[in-house]
Amino acid sequence: MNRLEKNIRELLGERITATDSVLIKELIYKITLQKKAKALIKKDGIIMNSRRDDAARPYWQRNPAVTIYQELDKAIKDSFIRLGITIAEREKFNKQKIAEIEEDEFDQDFN
Repeated sequence: MNRLEKNIRELLGERITATDSVLIKELIYKITLQKKAKALIKKDGIIMNSRRDDAARPYWQRNPAVTIYQELDKAIKDSFIRLGITIAEREKFNKQKIAEIEEDEFDQDFN
């Protein structure tokens, strides 16, 4: 069990059920995917040239990782709701998560 799973289980406390294990694993997976999308956005930017040929006129498009990041954000919030974690508890969890995953300027822009 990693630290993130331990934090979620502590947050649920006595309310945790056997079926919550699957939801917790899904939540952790979504958070992991969101971190990967964030890394792609940091690497390529929000807007990216989608042309393969560098000599051709650039064709700027929104980075697909931005949409993925936003969809995962909604899915993560939905997972918290499915687990029965209140907004106040999510705030507490977010503080723990931020301590574990350093917040940077990117997070401030998207939150």
